[in-house]
Amino acid sequence: MAEMNSTAQAASALTGVSDVLSPVFTLWYLQKNITTDIAPYVTRVTYSDNIKSESDTIEVELDDTDGRWLDKWYPGKGDTLTLKMGYQGEKLLSCGTFSIDEIEVSSPASVVAIRGVATSVNNALRTKSSRGFESTTLAAIAGRIAKKHQLKLVGSIESIKIDRVTQYAETDVGFLRRLASEYGYAVKVVSDQLIFSHLATLRGQEPVKQLKPQDVASFSLRDTINRVYKSAKVKHQKSSDKKLIVYEADGGTSESDKQTKGGKVTSADSLKVNSRVSDPDSARIKADSALARHNEYQQNGSLTLMGTPQLTAGNKIELVGFGQLSGPWLITTARHAFDRNSGYITELEVARGPVTQGKAKKGKKTGKTQTLTVYKPDGSHLHGNKGEEIMAGVTRQVGTVSAVDADKVQARVRLPECDNLRTNWLNVLQRNTQDNKDYWLPDVGEQVEVLLDANGEDGVILGAVYSDVDKPPFSDKNVRGTKYADGAEFSYNRATHTLTVKGGIEHVVIEVAVGISLKGKTIDLTADTTTVNGDLKINGNAHSTGQHAL
Repeated sequence: MAEMNSTAQAASALTGVSDVLSPVFTLWYLQKNITTDIAPYVTRVTYSDNIKSESDTIEVELDDTDGRWLDKWYPGKGDTLTLKMGYQGEKLLSCGTFSIDEIEVSSPASVVAIRGVATSVNNALRTKSSRGFESTTLAAIAGRIAKKHQLKLVGSIESIKIDRVTQYAETDVGFLRRLASEYGYAVKVVSDQLIFSHLATLRGQEPVKQLKPQDVASFSLRDTINRVYKSAKVKHQKSSDKKLIVYEADGGTSESDKQTKGGKVTSADSLKVNSRVSDPDSARIKADSALARHNEYQQNGSLTLMGTPQLTAGNKIELVGFGQLSGPWLITTARHAFDRNSGYITELEVARGPVTQGKAKKGKKTGKTQTLTVYKPDGSHLHGNKGEEIMAGVTRQVGTVSAVDADKVQARVRLPECDNLRTNWLNVLQRNTQDNKDYWLPDVGEQVEVLLDANGEDGVILGAVYSDVDKPPFSDKNVRGTKYADGAEFSYNRATHTLTVKGGIEHVVIEVAVGISLKGKTIDLTADTTTVNGDLKINGNAHSTGQHAL
């Protein structure tokens, strides 16, 4: 083990703690202990732990005055580093094993920085792909991705039903982070584990340590109502029955809590979330998660103190003697560092909101108010308070139809640019659907353009597009028409004023309630046989050639 000789003295100066602890770290390179060899060159070793990042990270800064790190000691990208740190004679903090993914050389000062991420965050996890998941659960999706990358799934996941979700040009871990965040979870890869953390559980746990002002070398704490919301609404328009589903969750603070000595706890704004939901439970979870995710940062800050191995991301601390800012705080990021000048220090980023402080647990008045509302097409409009609209942009894609539903007038599309992703069932855009009604469907295999939301979940088929393979039946700007697969053709030429109906038509059925009127200078009928069922009345002369019988 290597000791930072000035660490204890620096720690004592920073915090007033007596010189009794001797900080140590061990560093392994490719399963070889290099601690003794590397110690003279180390200027700083930093381990970063963030509950919402894809992976923990490590950074080793080295003095390279003699240039050896640029030559024979130059590390290999992809090689592994294993780090532990703490105090001699005590259990060390196991930071994990990391894969070197970045090397930075800088001068003057001749410093080499070696950075790494969890070994399991490999190229496969970082490769973007597209696919859809249907009729499944959050746990099943997590398990499938964990198995794909030979990771052990760690953490308890609620039984959350998901009718359809799309991984849309995202990495596997990026997709899981987005999906987990919508349902109140944090995801990251540590060593050979895929860890799911339930944020509500983390916010509700007991603090692992109390900190007083004299325990902290420096701190910065902020209290704001900017982007802190009173309530959240999840809205989803169900096109199948023309109903708007709105689920509203209250922030969980009572009237007495909303006004404190320091002013308001929240703004009057409502957080509006546009997201696909399959049932009321999904809507409830998404509304609660979005509200907690935003309001968690009502108060946030940073603290620097003597190295404390037990303070890791996801744990809580309790600040004592900080006035209105005393109480429990959630550690969102923890950085443990050995520094040649400062010794072993821990840098924390912390946050808290009504949930972390436990203000949603004081009784009936503080319980969350939750409302599920269905707005029918002819019902009242939704007028919410001014708030933030969580609604990402849309994308246009070209694909080929893989299936059609003639009853629902929907189709599914394969998207070649997105790993041949098969979309959810998408509505086919029609000109009219209420009083006047149009109907058309693309053929399986037909090329269409679609408009999708940012996550590739919902969208609409805008129409079919021609290609060099499927060419248009007309090449005249004056012609509008349709040609069917059996050869039948309906077209009108505005230049020649000609309406043409021809081709593979075998039967024409015209049925009206009152009458049919045909008017023209000449009307020609050509048929082998013409049958009139009923009386024939002729107003004018009748001329014929050939034989006839009356």
